[in-house]
Amino acid sequence: MVEEVILGNFFFCFDGCAQYLTSPTAAYLIASAYQGTESAPVLVACVRKPVEQALSWWKYENNAISWGESIGLIEWNTDLRSQRYPPKSIADAIEFSESEFVKNAYSSAENLVANLIEQQRNQPRSISKLLTGHIKYLPPWAITWPAGQLSTIGRSGHFAQNIKRFNDVFFAAFGNSQGENSWEDLISPSSVESVQTIPNKVTTGQSEKSSCAIGLVHIVPLECQSNGKSLKSVMSPVLSGIVHRRKLPCATTIPVMNEALDKLWTEDNFVATRRNSSTALEKEPSQEDLVILNEYFESDTAWYSSHTKF
Repeated sequence: MVEEVILGNFFFCFDGCAQYLTSPTAAYLIASAYQGTESAPVLVACVRKPVEQALSWWKYENNAISWGESIGLIEWNTDLRSQRYPPKSIADAIEFSESEFVKNAYSSAENLVANLIEQQRNQPRSISKLLTGHIKYLPPWAITWPAGQLSTIGRSGHFAQNIKRFNDVFFAAFGNSQGENSWEDLISPSSVESVQTIPNKVTTGQSEKSSCAIGLVHIVPLECQSNGKSLKSVMSPVLSGIVHRRKLPCATTIPVMNEALDKLWTEDNFVATRRNSSTALEKEPSQEDLVILNEYFESDTAWYSSHTKF
């Protein structure tokens, strides 16, 4: 109340989800929620090696399916997921994620939200009426990952494309309010591979380190999340961005913040963890699956290596 009413500052709010980056609708809905504000929110993409990401999600979702079947959930809504769901192997999952059914589901969901938000662009912001046409929530076919959780096995690792979607949406909504180069200067219309990295210099104590942002999206690789020093390097500009969104910035805020980060992360007592890393499935991914994934994500893996060096 003091921050918002008396000081006129933004109330700090964090929202994160493993599905947002790949979702065809999340970027539009988040941008719409900030309609009427002076600047875009601070965007952070937590990424990991594409092949590891696909394997982790394959294990996670198949374990969830097994649990559901154990309590009697054995029927699938084939209207929403098609007769091909759930895919029986990683190769099937990749083929399914590239099928016309899934492509149409993602495209239709994105068009639905983009068109509705365009209609409401000149209307006063209202959370209860975020979407026009009296639609208060997404229809089932347009949920975060249309066509099911396993429809994204061949999509989530396409980080360049997914980050491009967020930049396209947020630059369209907020223009150049962040003082960055225009998005058109950062990416060639013909290729997402031409995305350039904007280094953010972070002064921490006696040293100066760099982190990475692509357009308005800060990149935080998984490897940095298990090392205190590396995590500070990538998170300091994120927190600085949050501080600078305040209408009445305080000169002591960033030094105090850096001191707190130093105390939290200099001990470097982080332990690397991987979700489902020790969970065995009835059918673990085979060596053939690994070959398929490595071939499929070859260009995405190269992108990841070139954009996550700090």
